[in-house]
Amino acid sequence: MELNNSSIQINFIKDHAKLVFWGASDISSFPLQSSNSFLVTYLSADRVPITYNLRTLSRNGLPTAIESKISTALDVLKELTEKLLDKYSEP
Repeated sequence: MELNNSSIQINFIKDHAKLVFWGASDISSFPLQSSNSFLVTYLSADRVPITYNLRTLSRNGLPTAIESKISTALDVLKELTEKLLDKYSEP
């Protein structure tokens, strides 16, 4: 789902985990690198949030705990993007 601050949250029903993709410019004083960073916050089933900088993850690799979650999230986002593009490209 897209949240009102332009972040995107994906909920995983089986284990109640969540991924929230967002930009650091959404919060003016976030301490992770530059204000133009793209971030992902992972909330595991125990509700402990961990925020990662996506640029750092792309350089250093994904933590095993969230690798499959991010892969699934990217597949879902790609599918939604394709559907939106198809919808708006129809005459």
